[in-house]
Amino acid sequence: MDTQGAQLDAEGRALLEEDLRSPCTEEIAVFQAFSRIIGEADKRFVVMDTAPTGHTLLLLDATGAYHREVTRQGRNTGHHVTTPMMQLQNPKQTKVLLVTWAETTPVLETANLQADLRRAGIEPWAWIVNQSIAAAHPRAHLLRQRAHNELGEIHAVSTQHARRYALVPLMKHEPVGVNSLLELINQRIEGSKRTTKSPESNHSYNRTRNPETPLSVQCDVTPKESAGIPMSIFERYLTVWVFLCIFAGIALGQIQPSLFQAIGRMEMAQVNLPVGLLIWVMIIPMLVKVDFGALHEVRQHVRGIGVTLFVNWLVKPFSMAFLGWLFLRHLFASLLPADQIDSYVAGLILLAAAPCTAMVFVWSRLTQGDPLFTLSQVALNDCIMVVAFAPLVGFLLGISAITVPWDTLITSVVLYIVIPVGLAQFWRKWLLSKGQTTFDATMTRIGPWSITALLATLVLLFAFQGEPILKQPLVIALLAVPILIQVLFNSALAYGLNRWVGEKHNVACPSALIGASNFFELAVAAAISLFGFHSGAALATVVGVLIEVPVMLLVVRVVNATKPWYERHA
Repeated sequence: MDTQGAQLDAEGRALLEEDLRSPCTEEIAVFQAFSRIIGEADKRFVVMDTAPTGHTLLLLDATGAYHREVTRQGRNTGHHVTTPMMQLQNPKQTKVLLVTWAETTPVLETANLQADLRRAGIEPWAWIVNQSIAAAHPRAHLLRQRAHNELGEIHAVSTQHARRYALVPLMKHEPVGVNSLLELINQRIEGSKRTTKSPESNHSYNRTRNPETPLSVQCDVTPKESAGIPMSIFERYLTVWVFLCIFAGIALGQIQPSLFQAIGRMEMAQVNLPVGLLIWVMIIPMLVKVDFGALHEVRQHVRGIGVTLFVNWLVKPFSMAFLGWLFLRHLFASLLPADQIDSYVAGLILLAAAPCTAMVFVWSRLTQGDPLFTLSQVALNDCIMVVAFAPLVGFLLGISAITVPWDTLITSVVLYIVIPVGLAQFWRKWLLSKGQTTFDATMTRIGPWSITALLATLVLLFAFQGEPILKQPLVIALLAVPILIQVLFNSALAYGLNRWVGEKHNVACPSALIGASNFFELAVAAAISLFGFHSGAALATVVGVLIEVPVMLLVVRVVNATKPWYERHA
């Protein structure tokens, strides 16, 4: 007005002011600024607070359209024109990220923007759900409720809108600067890709393009493969590692028998000290992840919790005892060493007496399971395990006509359940008092401890078991049969019962997986304490470790593939 309108009369200035206030003028100004920034951006980040609509973006292609028309008519100028629109449409030049909040209106507006972009020939590369309360693991009741409310929007983003996405947690301080952003990426964001298959096929959040990639509502979205807080190379190839431990243990036991005999004599009150230490290292990092504050969430899914408890504590242990009796004492009895059959049955009972704690979170993510249900169910199971494991094991061993060393059993429960739970929860609270970042960094650092300690325990175990295994290698395959049947039966039962009671699919999946899984780390520890390194019970629990991952991945595949059937009449 001061420059161009200086020479105008009052009427002219009024018209000029009206033009300047026009939405068209504003859109042209935005168009010019956006076009200039995109054209000059090269390898930089361009952040737009108010994203342009598809209509505005089509204006960016005006020069390109004119150039193509000139070329088509044969009047090629010899110059190749690359417009800002062309840059945006070329995925090799530009990656478009849509940032939203886990709230209904922002997600809806972002979905509309994505539709506009697609009409303009621009395919968004990923969505970012920013300032997620669910990803921040809140402990306050009000924030937990808000986090629970976010899950529906996060689920909509993951299943309906985004090809890949990441959750960024709500943080106390905004991450300003490159170093802060890099720290955020390294600690919190782990990539997750969805596939291009139709929603009906629904294999987790990630199908054909990278079928192992996980997604976690706890903000663990990574380019690492898995299906969340995700599977490490040890977890993914656990069966391979177990086989390597079998070979290493047997070989070392044959080469250095005196060394392992010395280790076997390092006992106090019938507890082998090296193994006891390894088992603490194995179990405590898992229990640190368990949030007993999530117990109040059980009322959110009473039917799913009820089904899981029924299968976990009333069906699974008894079905395993029955299968052990049927297969080991009758069908396979002639193929097994007679003096070890009772011990094998005891090992199977120990294996099924407590549900899995750690790997369940991985299985749940692979099936898009409700994370709060999974967390609350695991916390509830661990509380029950503290008081129910010893009586349940004692009862089942008793009806199986196996002598129950009650003093050793109770000692095992105190050593491998009560004390680790107490230490783990104390450690958890101390870490959280230092801040969520410290807690997450520690969890990442100690993550490999559990698997490493488990594998070291297996090497020791097979060093002692080498002789009988070399004489009867068929034993491992025979022991795997009742374990396999038990996992498939109990997972199918839990899955079907959840459908029957009308529970949602994202609850039925983790319920089926928790119902079928085994706390094999505890089973190995208890078997060694109760019956010794050389026992058939210890060997039977190790077979459970051997088949855990492939069988549970099979269950994951089945529940994902049957989602349309599950929801058809749910």
